[in-house]
Amino acid sequence: MENYEDNSEMKNDVDHAFNILSKLNDKRIFKIFKLRYLNKGERLTWKQIAEKFSLTPQTIINLHTKGRRILKKKMKKNMKINLT
Repeated sequence: MENYEDNSEMKNDVDHAFNILSKLNDKRIFKIFKLRYLNKGERLTWKQIAEKFSLTPQTIINLHTKGRRILKKKMKKNMKINLT
């Protein structure tokens, strides 16, 4: 699999996504995405992330899902602006 840093377009998308996440009121979502996707080494499991926050794995999954929904909405909105 190609490293996202080798692909500038993909890197821009990732940077944009993390920029959106960093501005959310619930800072846990940004931290969850960082731990899940930008952690060096193997990807952390939901259980491992949950332990860092003293939350249940299901709560972490729910926060991640909320973040994905927000990203999907904001990225889609951004694309419409860029295309018109």
